[in-house]
Amino acid sequence: MTTTGALSAARQAVVGAYDSLGSIAGWLDEMNARRVAKGVLRVGLYDPLTRRAVTGVLAPDMEAVMQRFWRQRVLARGLITRNKRGQIVRIRIDHIEPLPQDDDRRAAVSELLGADPDWLGGQDVDEYLREARRA
Repeated sequence: MTTTGALSAARQAVVGAYDSLGSIAGWLDEMNARRVAKGVLRVGLYDPLTRRAVTGVLAPDMEAVMQRFWRQRVLARGLITRNKRGQIVRIRIDHIEPLPQDDDRRAAVSELLGADPDWLGGQDVDEYLREARRA
C-alpha cells in the first residue's frame, strides 16, 4: 500500500458515514479538560474487548455526571456515528450510567445460554467469533 493509500484508509476509518441511535459499554478513561466548540465536553470510552477507544461528546450540563463516573465502566447511550465499515467513530452521549465493576453483579453465562437459540445466525460459536473479530 502506498503512503497515499494508507492516509486515505486512515481518513476513512475516522470519518463518519452514517448515524444511528445506540449504546456503548466501556471505561470512561479520557477527558478533554478544554471545552470544544459550542461548549460540549469530550471524553474517551475504552472497550478492552475490542481494544478500541471511542470519542464521546457530552452536553455541558452532564459535566458532574462525567466526573462521578470517571475511570469507571459505564454504558453510554446516544447518537452513534459509524464509518463505512460499521465501526463506531464517536457517540453524542445523551445518557450515561454505571455498569457493575466486578463479575459478582453480572449475569452468569448459564443464565444467558439458550435465551435466543438463533442469536448466532446458524453459526457455531467459533465461526461467529471469527466473523465478529474480522469487523
